[in-house]
Amino acid sequence: MIDKYGNYALTHCTMTEYDAATDADVTISSVPCVLLGIYINAVLSAHAVNVMDAASNKIILPASMAAGTKIDCHSAEFATSLIINSNDSATGKIVFFWRAL
Repeated sequence: MIDKYGNYALTHCTMTEYDAATDADVTISSVPCVLLGIYINAVLSAHAVNVMDAASNKIILPASMAAGTKIDCHSAEFATSLIINSNDSATGKIVFFWRAL
C-alpha cells in the first residue's frame, strides 16, 4: 500500500549493516525490494560505494562520507536485487533499511 506521499506504507523493515572492508559484492536482498534509507555508522574511506540493482548502479555513496549521515531513499524500488559494491581497499560501515516486495 502506498501512503499519500507516494511512499510505501510499511509497518516494519529489515536493517542490514554492510562493512565496506568486504572485498566481494554483498547481496543485501536477492529479491525485489524497496530501499527506505541509508545510515553511515563509520566514516567511509576515500572510496565510493555503489548501491546496485543487479548489475546497474542506482546510487553512488561518495568517498569520505561522514559517520552519522542519514539518507532518505523514499521507498526506492529495486526490481531485481539490492547489491553493494565497494573498492577492495574501502573501509566504513553502512546500515541499509529495506523491505522485500
